Amino acid sequence: MIRSSRSLTLVPLLAAALRLVAQPGALDPTFLPIDVSTGQLSGFDGLVQVLVGCPDGKVLAGGNFTHCNGVERNGVARLNADGTLDLAFDPGFGANGMVWCMALQPDGRVLVGGGFTYFDGAPAKRLVRLNTDGSVDTDFSVGGGFNHDVFSVAVQEDGRVLAGGDFNQYMGEPHGRLLRLEDDGTLDASFDPGTCLGGSVNAMAVQPDGRILIGGNFSEVQGQSISAVARLHPGGELDASFSPPVWSFSMVTAIALHADGAVAVGGMIPNGVVRLQPDGHPDPGFNTNGPGLGGWAPMVNSLAALPDGGILVAGRFNAYNGVPCGNVVKVAPNGAADPTFNTGSGADGEVFALATTPNGQALIGGLFDHVDQQPRPRIARLLLTDLSTGLPGLATTELEAWPNPTEGMVNLRWEGAPPMSAELVSMDGRVLNRLAPAMSGLAQLELSALPAGHYAVRYLAAGMPRTLRIIRR
Repeated sequence: MIRSSRSLTLVPLLAAALRLVAQPGALDPTFLPIDVSTGQLSGFDGLVQVLVGCPDGKVLAGGNFTHCNGVERNGVARLNADGTLDLAFDPGFGANGMVWCMALQPDGRVLVGGGFTYFDGAPAKRLVRLNTDGSVDTDFSVGGGFNHDVFSVAVQEDGRVLAGGDFNQYMGEPHGRLLRLEDDGTLDASFDPGTCLGGSVNAMAVQPDGRILIGGNFSEVQGQSISAVARLHPGGELDASFSPPVWSFSMVTAIALHADGAVAVGGMIPNGVVRLQPDGHPDPGFNTNGPGLGGWAPMVNSLAALPDGGILVAGRFNAYNGVPCGNVVKVAPNGAADPTFNTGSGADGEVFALATTPNGQALIGGLFDHVDQQPRPRIARLLLTDLSTGLPGLATTELEAWPNPTEGMVNLRWEGAPPMSAELVSMDGRVLNRLAPAMSGLAQLELSALPAGHYAVRYLAAGMPRTLRIIRR
């Protein structure tokens, strides 16, 4: 029960009030993958391999699943900004096999690559383009397609499409694991990357100047001994000015570009993640003494370069430079674990996918069921700012709660104008009670009838949603 109080007396406890503003790395309780037909957390029933953030806050997901939030979605789905399934994006029968990669075009159409051979019941050998409503774009056709999986896809500024993977043929003709297509899916014969021998192309990134970074488990590019990462000119020729480290028996699975031209590279490489200078040499000031990733067979699956120079890292590991972390960590610009980013116990399964949102949040996907011991079936959103919504400022309302943790009663106090609305919610998104905020700025929250665990007061201040976590002992 929540009751407002005009007579509640403020005692010295106020000095000990705990001001809770969720820190970076915490779960965002406003993103809940809920089955709207039952009101229960649902998420995905299989692997989420790739996530792509959309400009409107929605998120595209691909992988090896058959349902999202209780609705049939084979390999591809789009979620709204609050985690509910976007029913306006309907891929029909979807993919008949694994979806490894996705890329969003500026016009909203979506490229999907993987190991599938059919999409929505029609032949689509390992690469397809979807319209903004999820239907197959028939203006893009790969014909006989690829003879093996497409692991990475990227869109250039001119609309042409780069595809990398484990294939060595396209439409029956020899092509060595990397090629470029025109906007309609036909081969761009002007792009000649030669061959990448010894392994596949797993990751790509296109620099602003048009040069192309590729990562994988290859050992040779265009006759040159190059392991795991290389850079090509826009026409496909090897860029000899880029001299990356020589790593034996290594594999690059993720590449991210910093605004200053530096390149973050991750995978099964020394330390798990490195930052390269624009010429390919390792940044001498990055992680000079740390051991990098810890755990059984640790590796990086996905990276995101952040505006503050840090790197968000996701994969399979339980520590970074000796600091415990559950498969997700933020690495500071100097290569140390960022102490301001704390995911608690982290994800309880491997994290494969990572994406950032326009308002500065981070989405993770994979094979986990919980994040920081809270249910999140295969997808979750984390905070990258010190506010649970990732939005700047608390406007004119700031909420305090004490004692917190509590064994029953919690006192609430807000400074400034009262919130327009407030409600107590469970961490699976169920509204447990509602509060009509009093002008006095004081209220009490009774949790004694609820089981021990984490809860949240979700409130609206100056038109912006805010969340404050409450712990019931």
